[in-house]
Amino acid sequence: HVFAFLGIRGGMSFARLLHMASSYWGFVLMSLHLGLHWGMLLRTQFVFLDFNEPVPLFYLDYVAMMGTFIFLAYYTSGFFRRMPGK
Repeated sequence: HVFAFLGIRGGMSFARLLHMASSYWGFVLMSLHLGLHWGMLLRTQFVFLDFNEPVPLFYLDYVAMMGTFIFLAYYTSGFFRRMPGK
């Protein structure tokens, strides 16, 4: 549905094979990328936690981030649904 504007023909079996191949290659490439930067990750504290922040504000931060991505995904999918050619 996402790439319907490209006019690709070939059925769902081709799409499933392509999806599986790309997800595995993505996994391999992300793992290689992580391996290249592993030393940097071992020396750096990746997450900063403010232990003086009240617990409700901590959860409010994460709910706000989640809400932002929900908003972006919802309205982006609506934009693609309204595109001509559907």
